[in-house]
Amino acid sequence: MLWRLGFYALNRQYSSIQLHDPDMLLIGLVLKLLDKKVIYDIHDDYETAIMLRLKPFGKVMARFIAKLWWFYEKTAVRFFDGVIVADQVLARKFARKIP
Repeated sequence: MLWRLGFYALNRQYSSIQLHDPDMLLIGLVLKLLDKKVIYDIHDDYETAIMLRLKPFGKVMARFIAKLWWFYEKTAVRFFDGVIVADQVLARKFARKIP
């Protein structure tokens, strides 16, 4: 379903595409490679949410997976044209990409 949405966005003449869902990061990277302007709209601190959700399975594993997610998200956002954040915590985390 998400790939259909990405294909739809690619075939339209949009000047920019705004992603709200972290599942769309990979599609955003593909669209960016195809010369679309991509903006990532972040509402939640997914690194912290992952760590809290996986904590019952062990702190080490939870921290590892959360840091792996943060690396992926941070790396993907570097290629995007902009970032919109919902709060000050996210503003500090993504300060390099916020205009």
